[in-house]
Amino acid sequence: MGIHQISLDEAKKMIERHRSKISKPRMGEYGGRFNKDEVLELLNQKECLYMRYYHGENENGEPVIILIGVDKNDKDMENGKILEESNPPCPPNCPPGALNS
Repeated sequence: MGIHQISLDEAKKMIERHRSKISKPRMGEYGGRFNKDEVLELLNQKECLYMRYYHGENENGEPVIILIGVDKNDKDMENGKILEESNPPCPPNCPPGALNS
């Protein structure tokens, strides 16, 4: 495994720890998804070495994740591509599988 890669079991345990602290989850609080082509476009920007995420809230009060490219100086690429997580949010649209059991 790579330096930041984890096993499915480790991911499940981390997700379970996080969710156990949420008594009433808001829409999107468990997760969401990003379009592959848009993420690759963000990462393929000239000077982009990393991707940073921020927690935010949309105009409906629902939690979102924002992605932005990061350069060699650990600076956000504010003039580049910035992504907000795509729908459908989880919950209520959590896919079946090991990470949502």
